[in-house]
Amino acid sequence: MDLFRQILMDAKEHSCRLVVIIAPGHATHLGIFPLEGDSDPTFRCDREVLTRLVAGSNRA
Repeated sequence: MDLFRQILMDAKEHSCRLVVIIAPGHATHLGIFPLEGDSDPTFRCDREVLTRLVAGSNRA
């Protein structure tokens, strides 16, 4: 996440518009994770951290 923070800071410093896209997963692909016991099949925790970082950068 340090590199992502740096990207956010660099974009802001250089007045660049940065668009972050979190692509949705495919239902078939996501259907396998519960069978394998994965409690976070859609990388929810990762997405939450990224969106918090972007929101914080936008507020600054």
